[in-house]
Amino acid sequence: MHRKELDHHPADMVQQNLLKIQKCVECMLSICKDNPAAEELILNHAWMVDHISTSADDLQESCDFLCGRLGEPNSSRIKESNPMEIGGFVQTFESYTKRLK
Repeated sequence: MHRKELDHHPADMVQQNLLKIQKCVECMLSICKDNPAAEELILNHAWMVDHISTSADDLQESCDFLCGRLGEPNSSRIKESNPMEIGGFVQTFESYTKRLK
């Protein structure tokens, strides 16, 4: 193998990570849609709620940055979607901890 074939371009890694995120999200949405116990399982594990919330925030910031820099239409179509319409299991960590009190 040539050295060039062994080097991975950072853009390839980003694309692979985005595809992994897409697959994971599709999987979890499918599970939550078809399994009522999934929501309770998620809500009983604060680390999972926190990971989902912070990941959503990070991805939204990245999307906004990319769209803004490239002059793409605003990513408001993402902001307009209501997480509660997706099964009700997505919420902020803050709202989760308030629920526990």
